[in-house]
Amino acid sequence: MPDNATKEYSIPVLEAPSFTFAQGYFTWKRITDRALEAVGLTHTQYVFMGTLFELEKHQDKATQNDLARLTNSDVTMTSQILRTLQKRGLVLREQIEGDERAKYSSLSPAGKKLVKKAAEIMKTTEKEYFAPVEKDMEQFLTYLKVLTRIKEINIL
Repeated sequence: MPDNATKEYSIPVLEAPSFTFAQGYFTWKRITDRALEAVGLTHTQYVFMGTLFELEKHQDKATQNDLARLTNSDVTMTSQILRTLQKRGLVLREQIEGDERAKYSSLSPAGKKLVKKAAEIMKTTEKEYFAPVEKDMEQFLTYLKVLTRIKEINIL
């Protein structure tokens, strides 16, 4: 009778690309959330603040729907994140004239300062994390971009 401790299992889900992709994502999320604790942000909050920062550099205003679309996020989650950041004084929300429910979001001065600090942390974190694929980074990013275009291929 074989020893259970040495018995090997073949479990198809553990060998699936989706499982490996999920493992990569959750590893990345844990690493970035841990790194961004130093400035009191989660990676998701950083993504939204960074997106606002970039839009503001081009003098573009963003609604909640714009941010959801740009970050490929759920509108409800986007709203919750913006409200949390607003309560912390990092994001400002300005009512759009003529639409009671719509607001433009922008970074407060404190938000701009914080996202710059977070960007430095992320630059280091990304460099370390993605070092194993550095020489193939362009191809790696191409593949990820293809995978994030699910709306274009009518899956959603």
